[in-house]
Amino acid sequence: MKYTIKKLEEHEVKDTIKLFRSIIDELHVDSSKVERSHYKATHPVSKVRKQLHDKDNVYLVGKLGDEIISFMFALVADGVGNIHWSGVKTGHRKEGYAKLLLDKTIKVFIRKSCHEARVFIYPEAKGACKLFKSFDFEEKSFIDEQFFGVGIILMEKRLAPVPLTKVAKKI
Repeated sequence: MKYTIKKLEEHEVKDTIKLFRSIIDELHVDSSKVERSHYKATHPVSKVRKQLHDKDNVYLVGKLGDEIISFMFALVADGVGNIHWSGVKTGHRKEGYAKLLLDKTIKVFIRKSCHEARVFIYPEAKGACKLFKSFDFEEKSFIDEQFFGVGIILMEKRLAPVPLTKVAKKI
């Protein structure tokens, strides 16, 4: 079967959120059910359906035939593409699907005139760290677990020169 990446459609939201929730359960396996529910609450079906039509949101799905096996939730703000959540279904990992999905996402960011892409990654997600580094994302900062109860790494990738208007704002 052929793997295709496309914009998430309304009729696919429920299945995509189901995959998103399973990824949360996997990433936070040692967390309480209540704690995991806080992460899951960031993307309820109703909210995602509403946001599909917002030009600043990037919702992509990867499908193998009719089955949704990967997703990307991102937001474009102030010239920066912010990757919020992404995942590949268990049983389909290490087959290059995450790489194809990230490549497509970066192309969407560039098309939306982003000069930078940004993602926060859990340090224990070694595969994700390796994937983003292979796309020339650089580690910019590390927040230790003792500060917020979860360790996280900020990674960034320059997509284009910073627009002069942004430079002027900083000065």
